[in-house]
Amino acid sequence: MNAKLNEMIRSKIETLMQQKSIKQNELAEMIGVTPQNINAYMRGKRRFGEKQLNRVAAALAIDVDALFVSQNVSFEEMIGRNIPIV
Repeated sequence: MNAKLNEMIRSKIETLMQQKSIKQNELAEMIGVTPQNINAYMRGKRRFGEKQLNRVAAALAIDVDALFVSQNVSFEEMIGRNIPIV
C-alpha cells in the first residue's frame, strides 16, 4: 500500500471514529490490538494490513471497501502509478 493510500485510509478511519464517538483505545480493544499499536497506525508509523483493515471496518460497521473511497484522490494516485489508456 503506498503512502498516499495509507494516509487516505487513516483519514477515513479518523473521520468515522469522530462521527461514531469512538476513541483510539476503544477501537484498539474492538480490533484486538494494543492502544500503542492503534496509535502507531493512526500516526502513520505502522501501516494497516488486510487483517487489521477488515477488523476496523467491522468495528466501525462499514464495508471495508468504504475505507478506500475518496472523492479527492484519483485511482492512479491511490495505486501510485498512471495507467495508460489503450
